[in-house]
Amino acid sequence: MNRESLSTFLRQSGGLTAAIFLGGLASYAVHKFAKEMPKADYGVFTTLLQLLNLVGIPVIGIQTTLAQQTAAAQTDGDRRQLAAALRTVLLGILVIWIATAAIVLVFQNQLLETLKISSPGTLWITMACALMALWLPVFSGVLQGRQDFLRLGGSIFSLSVVRLISIAVIVGFSAYVTSVMVGVWLGYFAALALVWWAARDALRNAGDEPFLWRPWVKRLVPFKFGAGAGILLMCADMILVQHYFKAEQTGFYAAAGMIGRALVFLVGPIVMVMFPKVARATATGEKSNVLFQTLGLTALIAGGAAGFCTLFPELPLRLVYDPSFLPIAAPLVPWFAWAMTPLVLAGVLNSHLLARGRYAVVPWLMIVAISYLVVLSVVAKRSSTLEPLTGFIRVVQTLGLFNLLFLVVALFFSWRERESTQSSAANSV
Repeated sequence: MNRESLSTFLRQSGGLTAAIFLGGLASYAVHKFAKEMPKADYGVFTTLLQLLNLVGIPVIGIQTTLAQQTAAAQTDGDRRQLAAALRTVLLGILVIWIATAAIVLVFQNQLLETLKISSPGTLWITMACALMALWLPVFSGVLQGRQDFLRLGGSIFSLSVVRLISIAVIVGFSAYVTSVMVGVWLGYFAALALVWWAARDALRNAGDEPFLWRPWVKRLVPFKFGAGAGILLMCADMILVQHYFKAEQTGFYAAAGMIGRALVFLVGPIVMVMFPKVARATATGEKSNVLFQTLGLTALIAGGAAGFCTLFPELPLRLVYDPSFLPIAAPLVPWFAWAMTPLVLAGVLNSHLLARGRYAVVPWLMIVAISYLVVLSVVAKRSSTLEPLTGFIRVVQTLGLFNLLFLVVALFFSWRERESTQSSAANSV
């Protein structure tokens, strides 16, 4: 990577990181107001936020696939095919959402009991949020492919800031989870409106262009399951804790978990900037050291944040939560920070492999994620009978162990890819 492209990478990744960092602060500040809810409602609120993160699994590969397609759309035919793809995907998501809503309606009572939700309105506001969360990556993929990181960062920032302002106002009138979820909906609406306005021209001029869905899906599947495995590792613990532990205990785990998961969101923009550059370098045959730059920067940020959480575990909690959270949540903060660090590093390596079209790693990532769900379900159930702090630590230890295994898999396939590349280069000489 030459000096100009290096400066561009640092500027773009720095700008996007600043947007998501400020957005992350706004998201974290939400809990300063949300904590005014009863602790049982607060546990429900954080669980629903993680459910909305899990909703992204079916469409997470769509953003990356559309980013690639947008970057490659050089002719009028390419642009018509992109418009056809966008319209088909948006309509398909709507149809799937309607079908899912029908299922939710049938099993509404069971879902309310499982998630300890007292009002059906809370569930349906969350469903409305889910539709926008599913549509958001479609337009974000177009902006990422265009490397329009300014407006992409703006959408990430607006989602969190509008959510913060809305919830701050709403809590003054009604400090219950149903009302607070309305603020979450407003945040999603603002972000979706911004990316739609910025990318709306890509929907035009589809004409009668047929959507070539088979090659498109063939590219989508590896991205979907590869990225989905990482999201599963990041979010599933809160769902299981909410299910197995007592309602009045889950708020403590949620408080510490929000800090640990912030590490993943903090470095996400760096990977987003890296991906299209690696994909382009692979297509053109150019040499690039963007992986090492991204990995080094990510390790520095994640390691520094985890070290800070180890030395000052109470500080990030005191910024938002009252002292009643500290006895249980504070000891969990270092565990969470270090448990998430391997996942952050694995995300860089796996994104690099997928950008280069090396999909052999995906089945192994899924095996790790599925095994994690099985093991964590058993651990969470057994740990719920223990003293809360001890039980929570066992859950986080399980998370950290599987995140480390996730990193080992990514390192192995990255090493194998590097050996293969060097061997091919030697043979061509």
